[in-house]
Amino acid sequence: MGVAEPESYELLHRFVTDLDELDMPQRVCREILRIVQEGLVNVRKHSGARHALVRLGSSPDKWSLTVEDDGKGFPFSGRYSEARMEEDRKGPMIIKERVGLIAGELTVESNPGQGTRLEITVPRNEGVPHEL
Repeated sequence: MGVAEPESYELLHRFVTDLDELDMPQRVCREILRIVQEGLVNVRKHSGARHALVRLGSSPDKWSLTVEDDGKGFPFSGRYSEARMEEDRKGPMIIKERVGLIAGELTVESNPGQGTRLEITVPRNEGVPHEL
């Protein structure tokens, strides 16, 4: 008997934004792009999801990014702040690091078997180390 081939599946994803123009500093834009890439790689590799949604928004004081899927979720249930994820040693490590590079905040909402939602907010204020 041969080794079974991994089952392939199609991940349908959408990108939604309310922005007419992207006025983000280059460093923030680069890290947001990398966070989205890592998030979608994680969805594909770990979640078994069929659908993923990426949302990018803006308000006068912050940018917001949401990556959500309909996969198996993390092995915890509920809404976890970055501090709680650190305390419990849970969550997407690379994404947490990237969010920290742009002084953002990460929240993860997950329910096993019902998917995951990552919410990232990045302040627009001048004190944030946006340029490097």
